[in-house]
Amino acid sequence: MEKLKIKILPDWKIIFDVILNIVGMAVVIGIILFLSSCSNETYIAGYNKDFEELAQKKFEVDSLLMQIQMDLDSLYESN
Repeated sequence: MEKLKIKILPDWKIIFDVILNIVGMAVVIGIILFLSSCSNETYIAGYNKDFEELAQKKFEVDSLLMQIQMDLDSLYESN
């Protein structure tokens, strides 16, 4: 009778091909992530604003809201 050969690990060429495919996909994903990384020119819904300009607008809105709140508080105290 012939001896039955049971292979636990596949041939080294198959292992090498699988590792090569995994490394190749990792490189492709890395390149895609590098190219799509955030910068100062990030477009949100097709609209781009400089981050400093956004911070200035936010400060103006906060200042306006604080002034309105102070005016309302002074109205209640004068009564």
